[in-house]
Amino acid sequence: MYVEAVVNNHRVEFLLDTGSDITLLNDKIWRQMGAPKLERTNVVVKNASGSEMKIHGKLRCEFEMKGHRTEGYAYVTPYNSLMGLEWIQANEEMMYHMKMMVAQVGVNKGSDVEKELMETFPAVFEEGLGHCTKEKAELILVQGVRPVFRACRPVAHAAMESVDKELDRLLEMGVIMPVTHSEWAAPIVCVRKANGKLRVCADFSTGLNRALQSFDYPLPVPEDIFASLNGGTVFSQIDLSDAYLQIELTEEAKKKVVINTHRGLFQYNRLPFGIKTAPGIFQQIMNKMVSGLRGVATYLDDILVCGRTEQEHKENLIALFRRIEEYGFKLRLEKCIFSKPEIRYLGFIKDRHGRRPNPEKIEAIKGMVEPKNVSQLRAFLGMKDNRWDWSSQHQKAFDGLKAALSSELNLAHYDPRQKIVVAADACDYGIGGVISHRYPDGSEKPIAHASRSLTSAEKNYSQIEKEALALVFTVKKFHKYVFGRRFLLLTDHRPLLAIFGDKKGVPIYSANRLMRWATTLLGYDFDIEYVNTTKFDGSEKPIAHASRSLTSAEKNYSQIEKEALALVFTVKKFHKYVFGRRFLLLTDHRPLLAIFGDKKGVPIYSANRLMRWATTLLGYDFDIEYVNTTKFGHADGLSRLMQKHRSEEEEMVIAAVESDVSSTLRECIRKLPVTHEDVEVCTKRDPVLKKVKACVNTGRWIKGDSKLIAYYNRRETLSVVGNCIMTGERVVIPQELRTKVLKELHVAHPGIVRMKKLARSYVYWPSIDKDCEDVIKRCTRCQESAKSPVKVPLETWPAPTRVWDRIHVDLAGPMHDRYYMVVVDALSKWPEMDEMRTISAGETVKVLKSLFARYGLPQTIVSDNGTQFVSEQFKKMCEEGGISHIRTATYHPQSNGQAERFVEF
Repeated sequence: MYVEAVVNNHRVEFLLDTGSDITLLNDKIWRQMGAPKLERTNVVVKNASGSEMKIHGKLRCEFEMKGHRTEGYAYVTPYNSLMGLEWIQANEEMMYHMKMMVAQVGVNKGSDVEKELMETFPAVFEEGLGHCTKEKAELILVQGVRPVFRACRPVAHAAMESVDKELDRLLEMGVIMPVTHSEWAAPIVCVRKANGKLRVCADFSTGLNRALQSFDYPLPVPEDIFASLNGGTVFSQIDLSDAYLQIELTEEAKKKVVINTHRGLFQYNRLPFGIKTAPGIFQQIMNKMVSGLRGVATYLDDILVCGRTEQEHKENLIALFRRIEEYGFKLRLEKCIFSKPEIRYLGFIKDRHGRRPNPEKIEAIKGMVEPKNVSQLRAFLGMKDNRWDWSSQHQKAFDGLKAALSSELNLAHYDPRQKIVVAADACDYGIGGVISHRYPDGSEKPIAHASRSLTSAEKNYSQIEKEALALVFTVKKFHKYVFGRRFLLLTDHRPLLAIFGDKKGVPIYSANRLMRWATTLLGYDFDIEYVNTTKFDGSEKPIAHASRSLTSAEKNYSQIEKEALALVFTVKKFHKYVFGRRFLLLTDHRPLLAIFGDKKGVPIYSANRLMRWATTLLGYDFDIEYVNTTKFGHADGLSRLMQKHRSEEEEMVIAAVESDVSSTLRECIRKLPVTHEDVEVCTKRDPVLKKVKACVNTGRWIKGDSKLIAYYNRRETLSVVGNCIMTGERVVIPQELRTKVLKELHVAHPGIVRMKKLARSYVYWPSIDKDCEDVIKRCTRCQESAKSPVKVPLETWPAPTRVWDRIHVDLAGPMHDRYYMVVVDALSKWPEMDEMRTISAGETVKVLKSLFARYGLPQTIVSDNGTQFVSEQFKKMCEEGGISHIRTATYHPQSNGQAERFVEF
């Protein structure tokens, strides 16, 4: 039975469960609420089968059901929202409807060991940033290298306030400090999180990383890690909070780690994310910290503890926590695991019986479905030009090949001493990746595989976004393998080389997703290469495989977004293998090289998803290469033949990107006089945007169509989000809504420059600058209140046909307490000057009439706007004489130049 409740002003559907003591709130809904701060809890939650459920923390919230409002705690979890007995009893009307139990959730207060640790070492669990007191991080430059100073990147007007708040937060924490001068500077990349706040990332790939000497500190091999845990029956896994930021930089290193922002230069005091030598430095400090401790092993920010008995395990934990407290580190409690009979780590399951391979490493291969057509068979075998025919004999052979591929004999054990290659690929409905070792003889063997299907949103991605998604998915999937070491990233989508491969930094003109994904990968040290799929012939020996089907959202990604998703999925899937060492990333989508490959920096005007995914990979050290699709067998096959999951669990990093992108769209539209539905419906009706949307999704643009040129020129920035088109973080407005949007942008009557700046923060269409100018030029109020008249070309007075036809009049003085009237004939230039006792209107009329008595009435009098000339007396004189009176423009004396020049003389 389900009920709807309003929680913190958000409607939430709950599953009723009178057997549960507590209420669970899905973490996606929590993020939609703006991710309010959670309270810590040592509550352990188990489902009906006894399996432990993950809890992020508890949220004090206000909820309303059937008109009854009260307060209570909800426990935030990745699982479905469930209403427990506490909330049900708070509403008397709800008790009437309770007759059925849907699930059983039992609550046990945290283990005695965990509670004792929290009581004995409270400083380790305190909020705030830890500070390592024993060691500092030193950054050594390559000999002879010259400092690199990069200019700050522009910050969108709409994001300025959020960026300032994030910089203030880092200042308050002591992470950064302002400086007035530096020889080094890196730009920043701003990424909007799901709660609407911005995260500021330093893009050190623009220069500093290339200038640093490699810190080849040996990472422990799995054999050594698990050997130190032999004999254990109880295990714990400890996770440090903001691990790198707890390490202080040396004074000399601080001078190199500087960011350039719109507020000036800021120097890092702590070791930031994205420094390529950080993993080795951190591993060295961790090894020193746990040196001499029994039953303890460490791999980067993960610390493993075991004991032969519960008592010994407890003693080992206490010894470790004493050392952690001594070093000044703090932990992330929600990610720590205490007192378990087994743990999963680096592709293995470790328990009292020893270690065994984790079946997840070959799950992608075992889950491959049989091909349904020639194209899918080619993806599996690399065959071509065959007529489609599938029989039971073929099915048997297919099952046999899957068994052979998934055999542990065909998988290599992870060895940090060997070169790592990560390959990722995407198709219309799935992404996949494989992480392999490349040995000195050139052979390769797989370590693990990863794949999944695209969500419905991801299926709408453009092709480059799909390919980028594949890269990010794979890197994040294998995070433990690749983070902290250099690796090679392979892709068969060439455009990704420009985004992920350019070492100058994240490209500033990419679609939002691409920009974010490029930023995601900034923490990894890699090279990226393009590889034709036909060249990916299976000679490499995989370590592991990974694949999944695309979610309903992911199926709407553009092709480049799907390809990028595959990269990110694969890297994150194999994180344990690649993090902390360099690896090679392969892709068969060339455009991804521009986003993920060039370490000049993450493109700050990428498609939303691409930029975010690029950010995800910032912490990895890799090279990326292009591989032609026909030679990209492992990853291509996994992407096309992954098992169709009924309900895909999105990888958290990728899900966060999609939430981030959707949040950006909502934020844009929220400030406009139109709704999401308005933009979506009108986009479907707009003939030009219909073509643009199709081009973005397929990656193929119509040549010769003049209406598409403006969009084609910014194609790398375009993405489809919620059936609307976005360029970077701006929404593209259909033709029929543009007048309404312009009217809203001009409601406060800003000037041309300010209105354009405001428009560029939220919306886009090809003629937006000209349209903004036209609105202001047509606005009467704006023209009346303009600081100065609009300048127009000067025109000469028409030449009169006879003397005294047009005369120019002006007043001069006082000179020696006297005033003078100057009158000049326009044709003969004859001047008349009469002395005046006063310059009143009456005196002016009197002097002019005496001149008219001598020379006759003129047809036209030209004067300025002095009070004498605008008076009723002067007006009456002109009317009686039939004289046309022309007054010159205010503050424009050259209009009456003939009289003015004589006055100056």
